[in-house]
Amino acid sequence: MDRGLVKRVKYSLMRPLAFLLTFLYVFGSSIGVRADETQSDNESDGIVIESVQAVVPQLTAYIRGDHQIGVSDISAQLDGEALTVKSIDFFENMGQGVTYYILLDVSASFSTSYFNALQNSLVTFRSGLSDKDRMVLITFGSSVETVLDGDETDEEAQEKIMSLVNGDNDTYFYEALMQVADETDRNNDNSREVIMMISDGGDDHNTGKANAQEAIAALYKRNIPVYGYAAGANQNNMQSFAELTEACGGTVTEFTSQETDKIFTNFKRMLGEMQVVTLMTDNNIASNKTETLQLTLLSDGSTASRSVLITEHIPDETAPEIIAVRKSGDKELIISFSEQVSGADKATAYVVTCDGITLDVMNAEYDASDCSALISFNSDLSSGEYVIEVRGIADISAEKNPVVESFNKVIKSESDEADTETESSTQAEDEISGQAEDDNAADSKGSSSYTVFIIVGAAVLILIAAGVVSAVLVKKKNAEQERIKRQQEEERLRKSSQTADRDERIQQPKQNKTVQLQLDAGRRIVFEILNVEAGQNSIVEAELNKSMIVGRADICDVCIKDNRISRQHFALEEKNSLIYVRDLQTTNGTSVNGVKLSGAKQLNNNDIISAGSVKLRVRW
Repeated sequence: MDRGLVKRVKYSLMRPLAFLLTFLYVFGSSIGVRADETQSDNESDGIVIESVQAVVPQLTAYIRGDHQIGVSDISAQLDGEALTVKSIDFFENMGQGVTYYILLDVSASFSTSYFNALQNSLVTFRSGLSDKDRMVLITFGSSVETVLDGDETDEEAQEKIMSLVNGDNDTYFYEALMQVADETDRNNDNSREVIMMISDGGDDHNTGKANAQEAIAALYKRNIPVYGYAAGANQNNMQSFAELTEACGGTVTEFTSQETDKIFTNFKRMLGEMQVVTLMTDNNIASNKTETLQLTLLSDGSTASRSVLITEHIPDETAPEIIAVRKSGDKELIISFSEQVSGADKATAYVVTCDGITLDVMNAEYDASDCSALISFNSDLSSGEYVIEVRGIADISAEKNPVVESFNKVIKSESDEADTETESSTQAEDEISGQAEDDNAADSKGSSSYTVFIIVGAAVLILIAAGVVSAVLVKKKNAEQERIKRQQEEERLRKSSQTADRDERIQQPKQNKTVQLQLDAGRRIVFEILNVEAGQNSIVEAELNKSMIVGRADICDVCIKDNRISRQHFALEEKNSLIYVRDLQTTNGTSVNGVKLSGAKQLNNNDIISAGSVKLRVRW
């Protein structure tokens, strides 16, 4: 058949293209990836979210753009909920394989020079793949055929590629996309999947079983990017090609018959240079609906977004635990959990006994910021052994793992401590009283012998003077030893790694907390310490000079004496006039507004930082 006639027939069928454009604007509004929105992202911030793979609580976003970003350079949200930026790396450093789905147009509109060059380049590209990579070759024309399934030898692949002929009259374009979607469902090797579509950019004959809406919806559901390569297409066809590929997270590139090797080389390099952002949600609950992932560059506030269907999750096999119980006031207990839980705000969820006697729980309040519950009783709490059991309290996960273990705690009441202090005070008063009576008796006897009194008095004065001199010498010696000991301790703290805190056992917090400060010239930070035990707030000011460390050690810029705070617990850092908080790999972790940190997070005024059993409201 005359090739010119084929082209005239193909280019005359513009109705499918009109349908495709209508679909992209109407259907695209529901999936959040309309072509005009993707193009806007490219122009505004220089980064584009190519695709997102979601197996909650982990999301993996593939970023294309000129910006090299770090963990502290971006923030992330999923449908408005903050995510933790866990890591960012280039794809070529990840060690992950790639499954390349090559869609090759074998219609007669392709010129012989283009098609022959593509055959040779495909053979070269296929032979240069690593052991982790696969190439699946699918041709589309009057039919859709899987030529290579990725398991062939180089010789077998070369023979099949070189035997291809471009002579079909039709172009079952959407049918080919649907077949790729089916192929991805059978791929279980955890490789990254991308589609490279090569065509002359001519219009699709919508004569197959699939249509545009079905094809793009199938790829959208699987979040597989499509990159288009157009051979000598005119501008109208290039625009249509671009609309399609951008809707699926990719781009379109025009090439000549002399550039066929180059398009494969550049495509592979582009994938390797993409940045992979690993994000974490608070839980592993899959919503089974489409949600919008938004990344924000903190340097200029620009954003990039991509829709993702959340249907899969990683099982949570760890049950929550009660890690601490402490008294708060005369009639209240604070119960700390190892992670966020639900059901902890119900009084009926707690069974509390003291020395075997069941106590009536009147009220329960749950504080998500530090995973703790405040439970109240109708009478004062006495000293004794408390056993706390819970019912209907579970973690916030798809599995809803329950708290199953009870918790034992020996509590000594404040009245018992006061009685102990009173007994000690009474004993001291008795000793003082007895000493006074002995002194009176000595005075009455001393009046009979003034000489003996003078001698004894002189001796006493000599002993006192000697004692004073000795005390001064001992004090100086002790002060010197204390100074040396303090220097050694500070040196040890400086040299100790932050990972020592990982092995630190979680301890019960003391009731009182003290704060020490070391001030340097810099930005003034105000900490409002929310003291749960005392029921009062304490205001502490410190100077942020590029960075600040908060912890239990005396050498910290802000020292908080609380046993559940690590020696060096978290750091504040100033970058580009923004303030970030970072957990220093501690055992108990650091949270901001109830979200546990796994990396640096930008702070806003009045954010609440939870560290140990202390909550700090930060402002500047």
